[in-house]
Amino acid sequence: MEITWDVIDSHAYQFRNIGVGADADVVVLGDHSLQPSLRDVARLALQSIGASVVEVLSTSALLQTNGERNMATELVSSSVTSSDYVIDCTKSKLTQNLDLDSIQRSGTQIIIEDKNAWISIGEASE
Repeated sequence: MEITWDVIDSHAYQFRNIGVGADADVVVLGDHSLQPSLRDVARLALQSIGASVVEVLSTSALLQTNGERNMATELVSSSVTSSDYVIDCTKSKLTQNLDLDSIQRSGTQIIIEDKNAWISIGEASE
């Protein structure tokens, strides 16, 4: 994906429609892929709205597949509960390992990219 102002504006439009505003605290989850452009576009779009953005990049500790919680996932889960939104740019690889129930109970909305559109995790197509 080429990063242009039109692309950034398009993503900012989607985030505003979800409810992200200038007063929002947002955590952007990303990975160390060779093409971090989705993460970059999300960050730039959120910053153009005026949202406060913090990026969290994955580590092997966060990508456990055995279903067990560890200190790293507990730390990230508890940290994101203080944000208004979590934007997952990892095709849900990170959010699937977090404590989604406690995150959503705190009022934090989790947003993922699904077929070129940002949607709430509860609306994701199977």
